Amino acid sequence: MSAPGRADIAAVVVLYRPDADVVANVGAYADQVGVVIAADNSEIADAAVVAALQDTANLEYLPMGRNIGIAAALNAGCRRAVALGYTWAWTMDQDSTATPGLAAALAEVLQGAGSDTIAVVAPVWQQVGGIPEQVTSDILELDYAMTSGNLLRLAAFDSLGGFREEFFIDQVDHEFCLRARRAGWRVVQKRDALLLHRMGNLQEVRFPVRCFITDYSPVRRYYMVRNLLEMEREFGDDFPEFVKQQRHWWWQNLPKIVLAEPHRMRKLTMMYRGWRDYRRRRFGSYEELHSS
Repeated sequence: MSAPGRADIAAVVVLYRPDADVVANVGAYADQVGVVIAADNSEIADAAVVAALQDTANLEYLPMGRNIGIAAALNAGCRRAVALGYTWAWTMDQDSTATPGLAAALAEVLQGAGSDTIAVVAPVWQQVGGIPEQVTSDILELDYAMTSGNLLRLAAFDSLGGFREEFFIDQVDHEFCLRARRAGWRVVQKRDALLLHRMGNLQEVRFPVRCFITDYSPVRRYYMVRNLLEMEREFGDDFPEFVKQQRHWWWQNLPKIVLAEPHRMRKLTMMYRGWRDYRRRRFGSYEELHSS
């Protein structure tokens, strides 16, 4: 089986209030794919930024008209890729920076025996400003992966019904991967394919101890709590290691939120609301759920 080439791959990037840096990010990988499909969740688009994006020769701009969530925007972009005849989507965050030749490097995995069972090929995510990741020639089997930089088999996307839109944002990628794994698909990572990624607002602080904080917004903390609890409920029995890793991450970060991050009381309040909405089985956009 030959690896997919540029003509087989559509990049799907979800935008939200993009700026000039986003235009540069998109332009850096546009020549690695047949088309870039930019699904824009901005309520009001910046005309100058949109014009700069549309100067990219192979970019198709899809305005969503409002923030419909990352899952719904990904679904819109992937369905458009299917309609255009592409067989693979390269899903990107707007603030991620692809290294030269990254799409081709990921596609190398998709040849030979067994590759037809692969739904997702993930890169190594290097946090900008973080500790350098170890790069090797290995190909690892994963249970789940972040969305940004992944090659996604559109046949798998279609068979699984796409991304879970009621999650809105956060755990959208993990939920899709675990659902794919449970259906018999594989998720793999190519350890020498590097994507520069920005996770939260990474900052170094020195009080009460020297550490790095991500400083996610209060509403993002709401989604993180609500959706992770739902993930544990749905997938905990089949993927106990996922639950263990996610809980470990929270126990590492909760003291930082309480002691070192700004707006801590607002964040803790929103985390409580996430727990409460999970208990009440309320999902979707926080703004729509709490508009009154």
